[in-house]
Amino acid sequence: MLAQSLGAVPILAGAASADEPIVVHRRDGGLSERGVLESLGPDGLRWTTADGMDRRDRWSALREVEGLDAAHRPLLADGTLLWRATNRLERGEIALAAPLFGDLADRWSGEGSLRQVEAMVGLIRCRSRLGDPVGAALASLELLELEDGRDVAAGLERLPGGWPVEASLLAVDPLGEDAARLRVGLRRFAESRVAERAAWIETVLLGSPAPEGGTSAEQDALASLCMALRSLDDRSPTTLLAERDERLADAATPAEERWIHARIAATLAGESDPDLRRRGLLEWLCIPARHPESVEAPLAFRAAAAVAAELGEDDLAWRLSRAAARAVEDLRSRPVPRTTP
Repeated sequence: MLAQSLGAVPILAGAASADEPIVVHRRDGGLSERGVLESLGPDGLRWTTADGMDRRDRWSALREVEGLDAAHRPLLADGTLLWRATNRLERGEIALAAPLFGDLADRWSGEGSLRQVEAMVGLIRCRSRLGDPVGAALASLELLELEDGRDVAAGLERLPGGWPVEASLLAVDPLGEDAARLRVGLRRFAESRVAERAAWIETVLLGSPAPEGGTSAEQDALASLCMALRSLDDRSPTTLLAERDERLADAATPAEERWIHARIAATLAGESDPDLRRRGLLEWLCIPARHPESVEAPLAFRAAAAVAAELGEDDLAWRLSRAAARAVEDLRSRPVPRTTP
C-alpha cells in the first residue's frame, strides 16, 4: 500500500502529547467519536477510541478535531484545502481546482507524504484538462521522482513505464513558448533520480537527440515507448501511410494510439503536397472521432483547424475551431472520478 511504501505517518516535532482527549468529526456524516490522540503528522493522525480501538484518519477526511492544539490546527486547515480541491475536480470545476492543487503541491514539495502525492495527481489531471500538456508533463516527472524506489499506487492510470496516460506525449513545437518552458522546467531534473526519464521526455516532446547509454533507460518501458514514437518523425509520408495500420494495431493502450495518430498527422500536415496535408488533417480528426473524451481531443481539433486554414478552407477551419472550443469547454467541466492514494 502507498501508506506503507512512503513510511508510517510521521510524527511532527512538538506534536500534541499522548493521552490528550480529542473528539473527531468526519466529513462523511458519520457519528463523532471521542478518543485519545497518539500521534499526528502531515498525512493525518493516529488515535485510540474510548473502547481501545486504533484509528488512523487523513486530515482531508476530517471536518473538525476538538482538542487539537493551535500549533497543529494548520494541518487540519490544509486537509480542508485538499478536500476542497478534490471535490472541485470531482464536480468538473477544473479551473477552480487547479490553483489549489498547485499551491498545495508547491508548499508540500519535499515532504514525500501522501498528501503531496495526492496534490501532484490532482495537478496533473487539472493541467491536462486545461490544455497544458507541458505543465502536466513536468508535474508527472515530479510525481515519478516522488515515487521513485517506492511501490506506490497514486491512482492514475499508467503506461507500463509508469507514465500517467493523462499526461499527453504529443510533440511540442520546438520553436514555440511551450518548448522554451519545457526546456527550462526539465533542467530541474538533470541531477534527479528521474534524470533519464526526463531526457526521454525531452526526446519525444521536443525531438531532441535520444539519450546515450544508460542500461536502465534501455530497459525502461517508457524509454521504449518514447523511442517508438520518436521514430515516426523520421519516416517518409509514404512509409508512414504504409505502416500506419500496423503501428496502431501494435499500440498497447488507447493513449498510445492517440499519440501515434498525432505523430502521423503532424508529419503529413507539414508536407507541401496539398493531398498529403489533407490526409494529415483527417489523421488529426481520428483522435476526437475515436477518443472524444481524451485530453488530446481539443488539441487535435485545433491542429486540424490550423491545417484547414493553411489550405485556404476557411469555412472548414471555422467549424473545426468551434469544435475545438466545445471540446475544451467539455473537458474543463466534465466531472473527474476521485483517485485518492
